[in-house]
Amino acid sequence: MAPDATTRTHLLKLEGGSSGATELTFTTTMMGWQTVNVDFGPGLGTEYPIIVIFTDSTPGNTATGTYYIDDINGPNGAVIPNTPVPATAAPNPTAPAAEVLSIYSDTGGYTNTWNADYSFGSVNTTDLGNGSVNNTLLFNLAAGGWGQGTNTVTDISAYNYLQFDYWADSNSTEIRFFLIDDNGGVVEYWYEIGGSAPQEAIANDTWTHVEIPLSFFEMNAPNNQAGTGGFSKANFLQWKIDASDNLQSDFVYVDNIYFSQNPVSAAPTAPTVAAPSPTAPASEVISMFSNVYTDVPVDTWNTSWSAATLMDVQIAGDDVKFYSNLNFNGIETVTNSIDATTPGMMFFNMDVWTPDATEFRIKLVDFLGDGFGGAGDTEAELIFTPAQGSWETISIPLADFAAAGMTSFTDISQLIIAAQPAGTATVYVDNVYFSQNAPNSTGGNMPVVAAPAPTALKLM
Repeated sequence: MAPDATTRTHLLKLEGGSSGATELTFTTTMMGWQTVNVDFGPGLGTEYPIIVIFTDSTPGNTATGTYYIDDINGPNGAVIPNTPVPATAAPNPTAPAAEVLSIYSDTGGYTNTWNADYSFGSVNTTDLGNGSVNNTLLFNLAAGGWGQGTNTVTDISAYNYLQFDYWADSNSTEIRFFLIDDNGGVVEYWYEIGGSAPQEAIANDTWTHVEIPLSFFEMNAPNNQAGTGGFSKANFLQWKIDASDNLQSDFVYVDNIYFSQNPVSAAPTAPTVAAPSPTAPASEVISMFSNVYTDVPVDTWNTSWSAATLMDVQIAGDDVKFYSNLNFNGIETVTNSIDATTPGMMFFNMDVWTPDATEFRIKLVDFLGDGFGGAGDTEAELIFTPAQGSWETISIPLADFAAAGMTSFTDISQLIIAAQPAGTATVYVDNVYFSQNAPNSTGGNMPVVAAPAPTALKLM
């Protein structure tokens, strides 16, 4: 709605798209509501996150007035959605104030604060408090990130963990939290949530707490020098939140950013260190999945009949299979089945990390040479109680599967894993392989049963 009937010229600019900014002028010619159509022509992208309107933008124009704008539609008439808003604020932090250096939080009662000298990028602040003030940072990562810094470095050696809460909308697939030091040169180190090489999976439309040991940044974090690790706690300079590019994420809320001396999570929800590397010689292994060995072909790690969600993630630079909402999951080698007898394999091995599974099952299925649905299969399932919150190497003598009823190991075509609580368990899997010897053994085919007990004493 324009303030009068004078012909006025304005500028509409779209910013933040992968093809760069683009702009066109338009006019208003009447007082009151007027429908304006701005035609950018063919080839206009649909990913522009920022609209800028310059009213009365003709060079030399001195006109002023108040304008009302409503019903903004995007390309092809698509309605531009409202910014999503969490139903609640982030939970109040619980770390003791004496153990905290706070970067951003107004609900924890923290008085020991890191005071920035400057900021960079773009962010908004919104109050999500219901009757009380609870300011929260609102990032539009489709447009860019935001961070803060100090003129001189800060020594955070007294602290061992980085803590923060985030809420990501349904379109967001990646968040990177950067710590930046200046130890003879400014270097960025990041922890990736979601994305192509995540340290943990992203959660959408819910508040999620993230706890990162600072040792991860010191030892394992990727950095912008094409290396890993090296962060200096004694030379902390800046922090920021961003994504790898502006097509990865949209709106992300972040609150309660602070360093703590001790962990605050009841238990870690994802591993921050890689599984231990297997040491068996490659000549004594049939590997299905491991960065250490050359893997045999696997048809699928998540069959169509599985009741689980699979993501391929990285933990400290190591490839890992991440199963969420796990009830049962099928892994198939039907096209190239595994014969564990010809090379003399005696053990099946798998590294497992879970924050919540109380039971873990491993089943091997042999199709007996006639494929799925043939005359008959042979299989056996073994049950384990996994350790929670740490990597555990499960090494099973094939004799244990035989004792459970499996009669052949020449045509292994399925590996099925399952967990309790069914449908909600979270399991990370690495280093899945058959071996001639137990992990970390000194070599040679090891017996899988004890020597028979003597029945008589004979003196020679």
